[in-house]
Amino acid sequence: MRSIREQPFCWQEKFILRLLRKKYKGQELIKMKCLYNTITEIDSDFNGKKIKFYTKTIATYSGLSKSWIPAGIKNLKELGIIEIVEEKEKGKFKGKYLIFTPERAKNAGKTVNGEHGNGETVNDFINTSEHISLLEHISLLEHSENSQDEFSNPPIANQKKKTVFIVPTISQVQDYITEKKYKYIDAKIFVNYYASKGWMVGKNKMKCWKSAVTGWELREAKKRQEEDKESKTVRYLEDRI
Repeated sequence: MRSIREQPFCWQEKFILRLLRKKYKGQELIKMKCLYNTITEIDSDFNGKKIKFYTKTIATYSGLSKSWIPAGIKNLKELGIIEIVEEKEKGKFKGKYLIFTPERAKNAGKTVNGEHGNGETVNDFINTSEHISLLEHISLLEHSENSQDEFSNPPIANQKKKTVFIVPTISQVQDYITEKKYKYIDAKIFVNYYASKGWMVGKNKMKCWKSAVTGWELREAKKRQEEDKESKTVRYLEDRI
C-alpha cells in the first residue's frame, strides 16, 4: 500500500476485490468496490493515519450516498478490511475514526456469505488462469462479432438516407416564391394542381416540392418569352402590310 499523497496511484489488493465479487452482486457489488477503492485512495492521501469524519470524507471522495455509506462500512468491517475505533478522553466519548486494515481481510476470506468455506481461501474464489482465459475468449468473440457487423451492417454514413416527402402549404410555397423572386408561378394554383395528382410527378412520388416550383417557374418563363416573341413577330408583319 503506497502511503505518499503525491503518488499518481494507490494500491488495491486483488484478494479483496475477489472477495467482494464473491460476496456481492449487481449494484451492491458496484457500490462496495467503489467504497473499497475510495478508502484505499483516502488511506494513501492520509498517509495511513486514522481517518476522522470518515462518512463525510468518503462521500466527498466517492459520490456515494451518505445514507448508504454506514451500511457499506459495516460490511467492510465484518470482512476485516477496516476497523472502527472509538476515541475517548478521560473516559468520555470523543468520536470515532476509521483505520484501514486490509491484512485482516485474509482471515475473513475463509468465510463467504456467512458460511464456512471448508478451508477455502480468498485465492480459491477465482482461478486467475481461468479468469484470464475467459477474458481472452470474450475478447475473441467480440472481435468476431464486430468483424461480421462490418460486412453485414455497413456504416450508416455509406447508406442512402430515405427522405419522407412532406406536403407543403400554400403559405410555404408562397414564401419560397417570394424568396426566389419568381414572377410566373401562383402558389395556390401550384398546390391545387399537384394535390389533384396526389403529389405525383409522372409515375413517381414527388421528392422535393421546391425543385418542382423552380421547374414550374422556368417553364412558365420560357412560355412567356415564346409568346412575347410571337407577338412581336405578328406586330412586325402587321406593320409591314
